[in-house]
Amino acid sequence: MGNLSDSVRALVDEITAATHNRRHHLQELTEETREARQEWRSELQEVSRSLSDHFASNRAQRATANRAQQDVTREFMDESHRAHQERARALGDHFAANRAERVTATREFMDESHKAYQERARALGDSFAATRAQRATGTRARREMSHQLMDEIHRAHEQCRVTVSELRSNAHNTTERFGLERQDMVRVVQGRLSSVGQALRDAVQEVRDAAQAMVGELVADRRQAHQHWTEGLKKKLAPEAVATEAVVATEAIVAAEAVVPPAAVVEEVAAAVEVPSEVETARLLPLEERVLEVIARHPQGIRLVDIGNALGVDWRSLLGVSRTIVEEDKVERIDNLYYPRGGGPQAAGEEA
Repeated sequence: MGNLSDSVRALVDEITAATHNRRHHLQELTEETREARQEWRSELQEVSRSLSDHFASNRAQRATANRAQQDVTREFMDESHRAHQERARALGDHFAANRAERVTATREFMDESHKAYQERARALGDSFAATRAQRATGTRARREMSHQLMDEIHRAHEQCRVTVSELRSNAHNTTERFGLERQDMVRVVQGRLSSVGQALRDAVQEVRDAAQAMVGELVADRRQAHQHWTEGLKKKLAPEAVATEAVVATEAIVAAEAVVPPAAVVEEVAAAVEVPSEVETARLLPLEERVLEVIARHPQGIRLVDIGNALGVDWRSLLGVSRTIVEEDKVERIDNLYYPRGGGPQAAGEEA
């Protein structure tokens, strides 16, 4: 029995060590995934910030160009207005001197003013056209730059998504491989326990058969002594001989009664054999059944963190199991609390 318990304890220690190593590996994969996501977010923030700064600088340049064009237009209008006032004043003086000369001068002034207006309008149109072409060129360049930045952002996002997908796939494959290895270990332990239990049961059966044979022999000896004592009485032996025969028969009866208790010893051995099997079966229950058992012990509701503490595991490793048992309608989830099926806050209040 001592060797059996040591071997079982060694197997349990190996399973615990393997579980700890796998959990540590999964935690490392989770940390790498989190770091990759943080790096991707920081790069995306930097690109967005640079794009915003670029747009702000371009907006400031456009505002400065528009303001300069408005200043040029205003100056042109002011100069035209002053020139018109000067020509009007000169024309009025000339009209006062000579009407005929005023008419001729008026025609000349109107022609010159018309030509000047045409030249100024042509110069202003050329300036507007050049400015419009520059604005169109700058807008096209900014649009192309924006498209390039967005393409780079999309490529970075796609690379991060592929990296996260690969990490998730590796974590899933590792979890499945760990589950298969754990099932193999459980199968090996169950096989060894069943073989050792069968050997112990055979030994107990042999002990029981030997005890029964011994009890049969003692009963036969008791009957023979009783028969001998009865025949001695019939032959009218001396009182001392009768007493001696009676003492011998009594000792045989006491010895037979003292040997009978091996049945109790047999039952204790059988119980000792059966207990480890139950204990190991309880230890080797699937994770889903252990979670359901913990929830069933808390009809008032229990959080996933408390379930992980009760089982001695990280609560994040129970997310898939909790989602599965809720979808299969084995338990109820209300406000991050898990209740047994048919339970809930109202049922817990009624029981209280």
